[in-house]
Amino acid sequence: MKFFERLDAFARRMGALIALGFWPVAYGVSAASSVWWLAHKGARTALGNNRLDQELRTSAGIAIAVGALGMLGIYAAFHAVSRRRNGEWSWARLTRQLNLWFAPLLASGLLTALLTPSIESKHAMLAACFIAIAGALVALPFYQLRPWALPSKGPAWLPRALTGLTLVGLWALYGGFFTRLGIINHHGLYTATFDLGLYDNIFYQTIRGKLLGCSFLANNYHGAAHFDPILIVLSPIYLLYQHAETLLALQAFWMGAGVFPLYCLAKHHLGCRWQALVVASLWILYPALQGANMYDFHSLSLAAPVLLALFWYALRENTWGYWLTLCVALLIREDIPLLICFIAFSEIRKGTSFGVRNGWLSILVSLGYFVCVKLFFMGAPEKMLTGTQTYSFAYYYADLIPGGRGLVEMFTSILTNPGFTLQLASGEAKILFLLLLFVPLGFLPLFARTGRFALAYGTFFCLLATREPVYSIYFQYGVALFGVAFALLPEGLVRVAKSRAVALYELDSTRLQRVLVAGLWFTSLLISLKFGGFVANEAFRGGFNPPRRHLDEHAQDRYAWVRRVTASIPRDARVGATRRMGPHISNRRYAYDYPGARQYDYLFIDEQQIESKSQRAHKDFLAQQHFQEQERFDSFVLYRRAEPASAPAP
Repeated sequence: MKFFERLDAFARRMGALIALGFWPVAYGVSAASSVWWLAHKGARTALGNNRLDQELRTSAGIAIAVGALGMLGIYAAFHAVSRRRNGEWSWARLTRQLNLWFAPLLASGLLTALLTPSIESKHAMLAACFIAIAGALVALPFYQLRPWALPSKGPAWLPRALTGLTLVGLWALYGGFFTRLGIINHHGLYTATFDLGLYDNIFYQTIRGKLLGCSFLANNYHGAAHFDPILIVLSPIYLLYQHAETLLALQAFWMGAGVFPLYCLAKHHLGCRWQALVVASLWILYPALQGANMYDFHSLSLAAPVLLALFWYALRENTWGYWLTLCVALLIREDIPLLICFIAFSEIRKGTSFGVRNGWLSILVSLGYFVCVKLFFMGAPEKMLTGTQTYSFAYYYADLIPGGRGLVEMFTSILTNPGFTLQLASGEAKILFLLLLFVPLGFLPLFARTGRFALAYGTFFCLLATREPVYSIYFQYGVALFGVAFALLPEGLVRVAKSRAVALYELDSTRLQRVLVAGLWFTSLLISLKFGGFVANEAFRGGFNPPRRHLDEHAQDRYAWVRRVTASIPRDARVGATRRMGPHISNRRYAYDYPGARQYDYLFIDEQQIESKSQRAHKDFLAQQHFQEQERFDSFVLYRRAEPASAPAP
């Protein structure tokens, strides 16, 4: 019996020894293999197809062995120092602490894999998963880190002043960077009539008394497509500089302003100033925000910070602030009232007197506003997905609306064919869309209990779509989802940190909250580097195209020519332009899309945008209407009609 008892004791010791040594060895192997990979760039192709020669295999094996033994030596040194200081061995406790401290080394292999060229474009889903795991591993040491606090000495206003300066700095960084990037792309002729030229013309027409007028659209009225009276409110800004660059700057700084309400929400829930600042910084790192920002100009993009402010005033039960913000939100676009209904219902579910009273009233006001807009300003009461029966958006949901008959047909498809609806909403591209939206947020908004109902509208809006841009993070449509998700993030974070599972495993909720905040920041940083716009990568897009980050000498000369030529066109002339040139002639009363059923005095053409099948018709039109070439730069041409058209366009 004693033999077996000794054997059992020996087995337990060996098990404990293996358990103590497993993580140090794993850390050493991970770190050493990553260093070896970085040092042998020429071997990366061979690593990819597992065709390493014997010399490289031996070199890699030696590096891994050295790494494992070296990490075991480091652990042993820490234990020896602890033994000398405390007079006793504390193998298990100290090893657990060291395991947390060195956990980021386990992420080194994942971080190295993220350096693989084109991984963000060719294997985007894998890259997002690697980033999520790496962010969690890098954040683990923060569980043991002592919280840092500002010195107590000094004036009481100093922490608030430093916080304010930091927030303004984040806002200015985002606004300045994406204003510059947007203008570079505009000057490089990578913007388009739809939609930068369209909105530029709306601002131009509005400040001259024709509210929401747009000569590019049917009936010369933007309500033919969307109703967004927020543009009327913002139009005085356009008086400062009446060019498309003003819109690009306005959009960048408006969207960047989300750091302020997000900080307020985070400070309220987290109760920690520096953690709230970290959460606020996630806003400017967010690729979906940057993608929407870089896709020309869209009124829907303006909703992002407004939604955050709406949640903040609802949380504070500030009636005046809530209703003022709600009115601003309703003015942004005609479909925002539907989103407001979901947000309002989430407030009702909280059960507070403020939430119930204002929630129901918000739903009534929003639905009433929606019906009035469709009936009186857009003229489409029977088809909720159309404008003035001229521009229909039913094709966005073509799979659910095969007959093109509007919202009723969509609901009929959802209710009668739920299997198809689920299949439509769970395609690979849509799963990637959700990953890129929620991995930077740690999926924490889903834990916000009653508030998560507000995510339903954006989820349906994006995932049920047939048109790919609606479920891409590089277009404006994701605002309906991530604008709400960010507002719910602080609440979801706190609920996870204080959940029953945390108490069950005897974790400290304050420390876990710190870990979650750190993990969110590291994950957002990595996602931004691989999918965002601050740093060049192969994934980021501003709409359909990757942004240009600088203009070469030829592009600068081309834009100088464009500015000179457009300035030479008389202000009262009727000018037709191809899509690429539209934003450069849109700040005038008579700006039109070409080709189209219009009478033109001038044509500003990029001949590369004239399709081959339309070339003959284009040449015949020039000849029949007596257009003469005035100036040319590469494929860009200015034509002038020999005799002005008989009557001005309406």
